[in-house]
Amino acid sequence: MAIKAIMDARRGRQIYPDGKIGEIRPPDFTEYRYLLTGILRCGRVKPDGATCNASMRVTHQRDCKQHIYVCPDKTQGGCGGVGRRGDLVDFFISELVLTKMEEEATFTSSDTVTAWPREQEYQDARNRLEALTQQWEAGQVTNDHYFRLLPRLEKSIADLRAESARFKATTERRQARAKQARNRPRQQTRAHESHRAKRDDQPFRWRAPAQR
Repeated sequence: MAIKAIMDARRGRQIYPDGKIGEIRPPDFTEYRYLLTGILRCGRVKPDGATCNASMRVTHQRDCKQHIYVCPDKTQGGCGGVGRRGDLVDFFISELVLTKMEEEATFTSSDTVTAWPREQEYQDARNRLEALTQQWEAGQVTNDHYFRLLPRLEKSIADLRAESARFKATTERRQARAKQARNRPRQQTRAHESHRAKRDDQPFRWRAPAQR
């Protein structure tokens, strides 16, 4: 949803080099529909030590059926020396964003509540049962009164104990998911490599355009 919102906000508008959204483009303007169009920047370091930072564009090559993100040549403000397979970049970035969103949601749900909120009610019920039993054993209450109250107290304690067990199990599952989310970057890398191996059914070598 977060990625879709970003793309929807940029669709049909001019995107400036600094990333700002500009005016609406004319109806006949041809717009590429790829995940990182207008977002991806070239990170190549120039000979003077500065980062290129040019907005990468989308192109295609005969030996690669997938789209390619490329840095424009020097005459267009880029360095012309970087090209990456777009489907793999899109896949990797999408998974990183989704992983981060999952981490935040998991940590929020797992860290907000750590103690069962009805613990005191459970302890009070147990104390009442123990006090009633002691009074009955001491002859301070009649059999009729004791055995009339006993089932309700025992049922209340049993229900609270079951609720406590469910809360503990839920908390443990949330903590396990949080731990799994923290380990996701390594799993993500393996998934990315597996995805690349399956889809890399043809060699790809970026051919930088001739400099003018």
